[in-house]
Amino acid sequence: MNETNKNKTNYGIIAILTIGAILVVSLLYVTIPLLPVLAEAYGVPQNRLVWAGSGFGFAYAFGTIVFGTWSDRARRRNILIGGLLVLVLSSVSVSLSPSVEWLIALRIVQGFIAASFPPVALAYVGDVIHPRLRSVAISIISCGFLLAGVLGQLYASAMEQIVSWKGVFDVLAVCYLIIAVCLLRLPAGVVSGDKASVRTVIGRLFGLFRIAPLLATYAVAITLLLSFVAMYSGLGTHIVDAFGMGGRGLMWIRVAGIPGILMSPLAGQSIKRFGASKVLITGLIIATAGIAFEALSTTVFALVVSSVIFVAGISISAPGIIVRISQLAGNARGGAVALYSFFVFIGASIGQILSSSLMHLGFRFLGITLAAILCAAALVAWVNSRSQATLSMSGGSTRRAS
Repeated sequence: MNETNKNKTNYGIIAILTIGAILVVSLLYVTIPLLPVLAEAYGVPQNRLVWAGSGFGFAYAFGTIVFGTWSDRARRRNILIGGLLVLVLSSVSVSLSPSVEWLIALRIVQGFIAASFPPVALAYVGDVIHPRLRSVAISIISCGFLLAGVLGQLYASAMEQIVSWKGVFDVLAVCYLIIAVCLLRLPAGVVSGDKASVRTVIGRLFGLFRIAPLLATYAVAITLLLSFVAMYSGLGTHIVDAFGMGGRGLMWIRVAGIPGILMSPLAGQSIKRFGASKVLITGLIIATAGIAFEALSTTVFALVVSSVIFVAGISISAPGIIVRISQLAGNARGGAVALYSFFVFIGASIGQILSSSLMHLGFRFLGITLAAILCAAALVAWVNSRSQATLSMSGGSTRRAS
C-alpha cells in the first residue's frame, strides 16, 4: 500500500472513531434538554429525573475501568463492535421505558455499555494508526468527546421537536448499528497479551492512589465535566427566567460554545512549548473567569461571550490534564488514563445533581459556586506543579552532590 493510500486509511479510521465517539458520549448529555419533556411524559417533578443523567454518568465511570482493563486482554475492535451492538438494544429499550423507574434503570445499563467505546477507541488508535498520526488522532477524538457535550444537547432538542423524545434514542440506535458495520471494515488490531490476573490488575490501579501528585491531579479532573455539565444543566432555566427566551434562543447559545471546544486540538502545540502543567493551570483560570462573568452577565450577548470563554478554558484544560497524568503515572499510563475517565465522569454525574440542588437559589449562585470550585482546582494544580518542580530540583541537586 503506497503512502497516499495509507494516509487515506488512517484518516478514514480517525473519522469513524471520532463520529462514533460523538454519538456515544452524546448519550450523557441528551437528557439535559429533555428533562421538562420527560417530567411531563411520566408525570413526575424534574428533580426526580436528574438520575436519568447522573445514573448514566456513574455507570459510565465504572464502565471505563472495566472495559479499559478488558481491552488489554482482547481484540479492541471486537469490544467496540460488541459494545455498539448491545448499545443498540439498550437505546431502544430506553425509548420503550414504561415508567420513570425503568427509564433510570435502563439509562444506568446504557451508561455502563457506552463506556465500552471511548477508552477502547483511544487504545485502538495505538493499534492501527501510523505513529506519525497518533497524536493527531487522539486530539481529534478527544475534541469529539467535548463536542458531544454541545451536539448531544442540540440533537436532542431538535429531534424531540421533530419526532418525540423516544425518537432521540431510536435514531441513535440506528447510528450505532451503522458505526458497528463500518468498524467491521477496519483493521482487526492486535491483542496486547497482558495475562495478569484480575487481582493483579486491581492491585495496579490501587497502587496509583499512592502517588500523591496523581491524586491531586485526579481531584482537579473531577471539576472539568462537573462544571461543564452543571453550567449547561442550569443554563436552560436561566435563559427562560432571566431573558424570556425559548428553545430556539437556547439552541443558538449552545451552538456558540462550539468555537470554544475547537480550542482543544490547539492545546497540543501549547503543551509542547510551555508544558502540560502551565497549559492546565491557564485553562482552569480561563474557565474560572468565563463562568464568573457568565454568572454576572445581565445581557444575552455577555452571557454568550462568557460561555464561550468558559468552554474554551475547559477545552484547553482537558489535554493538559491527560498529558500531566501520563507523565506522573510512568509505566502505568493505561490504568492511570482509565482512572482519569472514571473521575471525569464521576464529576459529570455530580454536576447534574449540583445544578438541580442549587438552581432554586438562581443561576448566579450556581455560577459563582462553580467559579469557586474551578479556582480551587487551579490552586491545587499550581501547588502540585510547584511541589513537583521543587522535588525535581532537589533530586538534581542531590545527584550533583553525589
